[in-house]
Amino acid sequence: MGLFSFIKKSTPDAAVPPSYPGDSSRKDRPTPSRKEAEAARMARLHPELDPKRAKAMNREAEARQRAQQLSAVESLPERALMRDIVDSRFNVGEVALPVMLLILIVVMIPQLSGFADVSMYLMWGVVVLIAADLVLMWTKYKRLAKERLSDRKVKGMLFYGWNRQMSFRRWRQPAPRVKRGETI
Repeated sequence: MGLFSFIKKSTPDAAVPPSYPGDSSRKDRPTPSRKEAEAARMARLHPELDPKRAKAMNREAEARQRAQQLSAVESLPERALMRDIVDSRFNVGEVALPVMLLILIVVMIPQLSGFADVSMYLMWGVVVLIAADLVLMWTKYKRLAKERLSDRKVKGMLFYGWNRQMSFRRWRQPAPRVKRGETI
C-alpha cells in the first residue's frame, strides 16, 4: 500500500490486446521521421498552388467573408423592418428610371423637338413623385420603428430605404420576404 492508496483510479487497468501478425490494426508502414512528419504537416497547412488556383481560392474566401459580413448587417432588425416596408408597397422609384430613360430617348428624336420643353417638366415631375414617395415611406418607417424598435437607432435607414425602393423588386438583395400589399 502506498501513501495515496485511498485514492481510487478513475479507469480500471484494462489489458491491451497484443498486436500480432494477423491483427488488422497493425500499421503497414514505418513511422515517419520527425523531419518528414513536420514537412507533411506544413504541406497540409500551406499547400503549394499554382497562381491560378491560389487566386481562385482567395476569391472564394473573400466571397465567403463578404457574404458573412453582409448577412450580419442585413440581419439587424431595423434593416429587416425597412426592407419589409419597402417591399410591401408600390414604389415610384421602381418605374422612375425606365420612365426617365424613355423620356431621354424621345427627346433625342429630331422630329419631336417640341417635346424637349415638356420632357424637362416630366423629369422634374418624376423627381417630385420620388421625393413624395420617400417621405411617405420614411414616416411609416419611423412610426413602426418607434413602436417595435424603440431601443434601436434609425441612423442611415432613410438612404437604405431610398436605395432599396429605387431598385427593381426582382433584383433586390436580400430578396423580398413580403408580398406587395401585405400588411407588416
